[in-house]
Formats: sequence, structure tokens, C-alpha cells
Amino acid sequence: MPVPIFRVALAAALAAAAAATAHADEWALEPSLSGRGAYNDNLQLAPSGGEGAFGLSLSAALHGVARTESREAGLELRATANRYPGKARLDTNDYSAQFSGSLASERNAWGLKASAVRDSTLATELATTGVVLTRKQRNLLGVSPSYSRALSETLLLTLEAQTSRVTYEPGAGLIDYRTSGASVSLKKSLSETLALAASASRSRYQADDINRSDTTAFGGSIDYAAGPRLKLGLQASRQRTGIERRGTVLVCPLTGLINDPTCGLFGVPLQTVTLESRTQAWTQAYSAGATWQFDERSSLELVAGRDLNPTGSGSLVRTDRLGVAFKRGFDERLSGSFDLSRLHSVFLDGPGVPAEYLRLAPALNWQAGPWWSVSAGASYTEQRSGTPTLRARAREAFVSAVYAWPRLSASR
Repeated sequence: MPVPIFRVALAAALAAAAAATAHADEWALEPSLSGRGAYNDNLQLAPSGGEGAFGLSLSAALHGVARTESREAGLELRATANRYPGKARLDTNDYSAQFSGSLASERNAWGLKASAVRDSTLATELATTGVVLTRKQRNLLGVSPSYSRALSETLLLTLEAQTSRVTYEPGAGLIDYRTSGASVSLKKSLSETLALAASASRSRYQADDINRSDTTAFGGSIDYAAGPRLKLGLQASRQRTGIERRGTVLVCPLTGLINDPTCGLFGVPLQTVTLESRTQAWTQAYSAGATWQFDERSSLELVAGRDLNPTGSGSLVRTDRLGVAFKRGFDERLSGSFDLSRLHSVFLDGPGVPAEYLRLAPALNWQAGPWWSVSAGASYTEQRSGTPTLRARAREAFVSAVYAWPRLSASR
């Protein structure tokens, strides 16, 4: 999708937020400022070991919401400056702007989400796909409208669409891409604790002029609240992906062979020939999750699944994932957390080798006062592509502090 369309959509989202605020019955603003210091012994996640670096980050954030009886608009803004003393080439500036809006009537609801994000490929894309092995800046623009209608007290119809564009900094060696898609789902609430849903979707991944992959999926899901503290969910779908790849090679017109030196002997230039291929792949995607709230301070979340994800490598990847998130509150001020993420990814159309990704991250958080909080923690990241020689490891330790101003709100 052309960039101007994104600009129009984002401008419309901001206009909707301004309109909702102007007529809001209730609005609130929550500004915050945070600082972070961290040492990473392999910041670029290089297989050879890379170089260690100490970095400082300063972030300013603003969360705003405006509500009426039938409308709601929310906006989250964040800007971050990352600096590495003595290593200016590693410095980056990140930002994030997220908008969400909704309009509801007795049976109908309309929604709109829009986002603009600039971050590092090792911050988000690696944790999603497991295949990134270079630290470069990424820009993402996305828009997602939705509509739902209550067909009855227990039956809900939902239509959704989305489009996004991802670009990378010049010279990154990565391929810009676009995604788009639409889905329809029908959800039936059988009781207060049990709900079933069926869905169908169609999506497209377009990596410049190199790869176009169209995926059609049909699936279902079940959500079950086993009790006040335990929630279970399961989704499964059958997906068919049609893949069209295009590439160019240099062919000697005298022999018809690729890069044949015979043409050079006779002074005949090689000719550029475009090659195209069409294949298809089937994927059995699923997602299973369980959330257990032990008490008011402690919880455990388990997630396992398989899905398709876009990458900057010019192909979709099929990713198997396992995640564990544990939180424990020791008292009213001190809490701890432990996160584990394990990914196994393969390229859907065959090229490349499987990628493995592992991340462990324990942390402690102390609520120092009504508006201050301090955190400290560590992480271990490992990424492997195919062979042990391409294994990269990184260890990080950090300390951060957040100051959240008192909430500003008003109602009428």
C-alpha cells in the first residue's frame, strides 16, 4: 500500500482522537519519564561474539484516553533516545505511536487501530520470528479497522481488516515488505464460562518484487474459564499458502548457461533473465494458552503455538513457539518476574536453514513511592541458524527507573 494512504489513515486516526476528546464525558492523561542503563556483552548478537557495550536510554511517554457513553479513543506515545558512550555508531532514536478508537450502538460496534513504530530488529522482530541476525532500525506503519454485530445475546459476528508496511534503514541487507488481510469470525457464548468460535481469513505478504505469498485459512477456537483463577484457550486452523517468487540471473546468450565465462572470451555481454516459480505450502496452525492467577499478587501464563510470520528476509516463516511468564508479588512494593521464550522457525518456501531462538529474563521491581518505581534484571539470549558455528549469545544486565506523574483527569 502506498505510504500516502498510511498518512491519510493515521491523520484520520488523530482527527478521530481529537474529535472524541472534544466531546468526551471523561478524559485522562498519564505522562511518564523513564531511564535505563544496561550492559550487553554482544549488543549486535554476532555469531563471532561481537562487542560489549554499555548503553543509556531515556524515554518519555504519554497515555491518553477519552470516553463518552458510546465512544472511546486512546492514544499512547513514546520516544526513546539510546546512547552508547564512546560508540556513537550504535546510537539510535526510537518512537512508538498507538491509536485505538471505538464507536458502539445497541448491537453494532466499529473499531480502528493505527500504529507507527521505529525500533531495532533485535527488539521485536527477533522475538517474533527468531530469524533476525543483524541489528538494524525498522519502521512499521499499520492500520486495522473492525466491525462487529451482536446477532443475538449469545452470537457475535466480527469483520476485521489490516494492512501494514515495514521498511528498514538503507544498507541493512533486509527486504522491505507489505502485509494485508481480512477475516470474518462467528463467536457463540454457550455459557458464562465457555465460548466457541469459527473463522476464515485471507492475507497477503508482499516482499517488494521478490516474493508474494497469499494465505487462506479456516479455523476455530474455544475459550473456557475453568474457575475464577484459571483461564484456558485453544485455537486451530488449516492454512494454505500460494507462493510466487521472482529473481534474476545473468545468462550467456551463446550457451544458455548461467554466468558462463564463454561469453567473456568472445566479448558478448551476459543478459539478465527473470526467473519465476510457483509453489504452495500447507500449515496446521494452533495456539494454546493457560493463565492461572494464584492470588492477587502472583500469576503464571503458559503459551504454545505455531503460526506464520513475515520477515525482512523475503519470505514467510513458520514458527513454533513456547512461552512462560511468571509473576510474583512479595509484598505491596516488591515483585519479581521470570520470562522464557523458545522459538523454532523454518522458511515456508524452503530457502535458508531452521532458526532457533531462546530468551530467559528474570527481573525485580520495587515501587519506591506513589510515582516512582525501580527495576533491575538480566537476560540471556541465544540465536542459532542451522549449524553450531552460527550460534550467537548475548547476556545483559540492566537497572531502570520510572517516574509516572499523577494522573490528570476530568469528567462532566
